[in-house]
Amino acid sequence: ANTPTVSAGKALIDGSDTPNSPLTDADKEAVKDKVDTSNLPAGTTVTPADKVTGTPENPVVEVTVTYPDGTTDTVNI
Repeated sequence: ANTPTVSAGKALIDGSDTPNSPLTDADKEAVKDKVDTSNLPAGTTVTPADKVTGTPENPVVEVTVTYPDGTTDTVNI
């Protein structure tokens, strides 16, 4: 079983962390960097959502981790 891990701390660097605010390309890269794929199969991709979700107190970005076999996991950053 594959289990993506997430490093602690905020990921957003340019955009707002207010729910429903869009992510910049730099934000998406920062979010992607929070997902540790070193223990996952080669060819695994990480795709952040286009906007922030959650609450003002706990903003999150949903990230889809897609494995080479086509299965996916969703993690919150």
